[in-house]
Amino acid sequence: MSALSSTSARRRKFARPKSIEDARTTTDTKNEFCFELLRLASLLNETVPHLDEVRDALRDRNATVKHRDKLAADLKKYDIPLILKAAELITTAAAATCPLAGMKEHSRKKFGEEKRNLSQPI
Repeated sequence: MSALSSTSARRRKFARPKSIEDARTTTDTKNEFCFELLRLASLLNETVPHLDEVRDALRDRNATVKHRDKLAADLKKYDIPLILKAAELITTAAAATCPLAGMKEHSRKKFGEEKRNLSQPI
């Protein structure tokens, strides 16, 4: 990267907004993440009944293979991507709204042991 392109990129990053509508504050960013988290919570609440249905089908000895395959396909198509998106959005929102730098790394170290304990079979 040349010095000229680095300087022009820096100017774009720190340039003044063209109008007052383009100006963004920290509160605006926090509000956007808050709305995204609420939307995500709503979507996750809609996923719970489907996950219950999948669990019931796996426990049911009389469930057909076709029914189980359909539930597995739906799980792969809808539920798993939603859960991955939730984890990504929560991480992004936490990093953007956290007042301390390096909190993502700190939480990874702190909660790593707890996560391993939760994943152990009972």
